[in-house]
Amino acid sequence: MKFTKENTLQLKGIAVIFLLYHHLFNSPSMYQNFEVSFFPLTERIVNLLSWFGKNCVSFFAFLSAYGLAVSYMKLSEKKGAADGWIKRRLLKLYKGYWFVFVGAFFICSIIDRMPIKVYMKSHGIANIILDMLGLSAFLGTPSMNGAWWYMSLAVTIIIIVPVVDCLCKKIGGIATIVLTFIMPRIFGIGFQGNNSCLSFLFIVICGVIFAENDIFTKIAKWVQKRALYYKWLIFIMFLVGLYVTFKLYITCDVTVCTELNYGIVPLLWIVFAYLYVSKIPIVNTILEFIRKHSMNIFYVHIFFRNNYCYNFIYSFKNSFLIATILFLLSLVTSYGIEWAKKAVKYDYVWEKFENKVLNIN
Repeated sequence: MKFTKENTLQLKGIAVIFLLYHHLFNSPSMYQNFEVSFFPLTERIVNLLSWFGKNCVSFFAFLSAYGLAVSYMKLSEKKGAADGWIKRRLLKLYKGYWFVFVGAFFICSIIDRMPIKVYMKSHGIANIILDMLGLSAFLGTPSMNGAWWYMSLAVTIIIIVPVVDCLCKKIGGIATIVLTFIMPRIFGIGFQGNNSCLSFLFIVICGVIFAENDIFTKIAKWVQKRALYYKWLIFIMFLVGLYVTFKLYITCDVTVCTELNYGIVPLLWIVFAYLYVSKIPIVNTILEFIRKHSMNIFYVHIFFRNNYCYNFIYSFKNSFLIATILFLLSLVTSYGIEWAKKAVKYDYVWEKFENKVLNIN
């Protein structure tokens, strides 16, 4: 019944699949110079599903906020807990990211000098530092990888979880949600873009509220207590809900309905995946495996898709094969990253660095 780490792994596995398809097929322009078969589906259906795959961000944001809230709740009663907690969580985030960042910087510089071209147009060193800190999207500075804008959101989530936790305790979760909805409209803050941290604030707050109130467990217990015919009815209602929310997502203007598109819609899909998809034995094993490499796949897949293997990937002509090839390229690279970490004793070096930053003897 309890929402476990395994459930998080499985849902992040789904998010990775969304991620790859979104960056491969969300528009015909992405493969316009190639002949691609979408059998047994149609091109239009795959394009729409891939466009819907943008919800990978909402999945990652919700699950990150949920996990961080669970972690923070264990410390939140202690005085000054927030500062130390934020430092630890930022260091944990940077541990994986910096290794890939430095490796990509040197490897890409050798291949085609791409990082130099990206960063050195103006304020070169500052651009490198800001991208390395995950702040490039937040401050509008260049990044050598388009997917790394999410790092700004990841940093933001870590910083605001203690704030949201405090708000929820003082005024309640529902009031916090209402504030999130009305305040931007009161102050005339419109839609900030598909890659803006503000666009995903609603789903982040939902993640904190779900964690603090153990809502996953309550939903699962409620469903479990129903009679068999009622369980089937709930399942059918979920399927109808998924279809309706999918249609809403692809038809509603995200600039007007941001909370719907990037909040309510993915939230329903997350709950459905938790209740049903994660219970399928073979599927959940596959999803857990994917999740173990999800961050490395996220860090590197755009290099293959956009920079170095574009023609090779789309040359496979079948949408499923194309997605599989991108996944395998990223997966092999992930194994290489983990091997390199062990070879240079990265965990040991990082532990020393972390202890120094946190003043731990």
